[in-house]
Amino acid sequence: IAEAVSSVLSQSYGNWELLIADDQSSDDTRKILTPFLEDPRIRYHCLAQKGGVAAARNWALAHADGDYVAFLDSDDLWTPDKLEKQLRFMKDHPSGRCRFSCTGYERMDDEGKCLGMAILPPRKANYWKMFRLGNCVGNSTAIYDRRFFCDARVPLIPRRNDYALWLQLLRGGELVYGMEDITMYYRVHQGSVSYK
Repeated sequence: IAEAVSSVLSQSYGNWELLIADDQSSDDTRKILTPFLEDPRIRYHCLAQKGGVAAARNWALAHADGDYVAFLDSDDLWTPDKLEKQLRFMKDHPSGRCRFSCTGYERMDDEGKCLGMAILPPRKANYWKMFRLGNCVGNSTAIYDRRFFCDARVPLIPRRNDYALWLQLLRGGELVYGMEDITMYYRVHQGSVSYK
């Protein structure tokens, strides 16, 4: 988690807030994060009871102040220009209404070594295309405009809750626009389904 937080602190775009929702972890997360909590942009909260990743994300959504939402899982990393590049992409998009975007990403192993395969999103997708393709939005690559999706919450299901959220955002006819830029490194662990 220290690496993930450091990747946020390294952003070239500095107007962010980082809400860390601890789902009753047992790995000294609070102790690891203590030095980072001196930055007033970072807020830490340990959930009163274990509720799963969706409950943790929903706590953060309920307490966020910013106009845009971006998720970052504790073992993933953002590139230093992720927020700057992606927010510019959304604001300058030719459609004039890019409210939800995602980017490409690379997989890395436990030690942070890239596994040599970039995963790129489609240039754009609507609800039905996403439904047919499956989840084509890497969770830690997404940004959406919460002013437009103000009441969106992560469905409280144990698996694929990010995919369920994306479908919820697209249900009203919205599109997700994909950038080919790699802005995130997704850590896969030996023995996990995505490890190759």
